[in-house]
Amino acid sequence: MANAMVALANLTLGSAQASVTFSSIPATYRDLRLVVQATTSGANAAGFTLNSDATNANYPWVQVFGEGTTAVSNSGAGASGILPFTPNQNFSTTVPSIVTLDVMDYSVTDKHKSMLYRTNRADAVTTAIAARWTNTAAVTTLTVSAISVNFAIGSTLALYGIVS
Repeated sequence: MANAMVALANLTLGSAQASVTFSSIPATYRDLRLVVQATTSGANAAGFTLNSDATNANYPWVQVFGEGTTAVSNSGAGASGILPFTPNQNFSTTVPSIVTLDVMDYSVTDKHKSMLYRTNRADAVTTAIAARWTNTAAVTTLTVSAISVNFAIGSTLALYGIVS
C-alpha cells in the first residue's frame, strides 16, 4: 500500500469545546495528518500541543501568508503555550477555517519532529507554516485547542496515519 491515509479518528463536535485530544496514537505509521474544519465561538486563534508539551520555545516556526494584496513572512516560537495554527489569522464565528497539519516521522525517537501546515479562510488569508517540535519522543498525544474561545458545534477534526 503506497502512501495511503488510514483514518485514526473522525470527530464532529456536538457541543462547543475548548480543545480536542487525540490520545494513544499508535506508532505504526510513517506520518500523521490532522485535518480541521472549524469555526469558533469568538474571533481568536487556535493551536496544538504534542504530548502535552506547552513549552513555547519547543515549537519554532516560520510562515508565509497572503491576504489578497499583501504577502508577508515571519518566524517565531509558540504563543500562549501552544504553537498557533496561524499566528496572524484568527478563526471566525461564521466562516470556517480549514487547517491541514502534517507531522513527519512522528514515531521515531532519534530526531525532532518536522511539521508542515496550511490553513485558509475564504474571507481572510492563506498561510503556510514549517515548524518543528524540539523533542525526540514519539508523538502519542495531539491536542488541538481554541485559545480563549471554543470550537463551535459542527466543527470537524480528523486524524490520519500515513502508510509509506
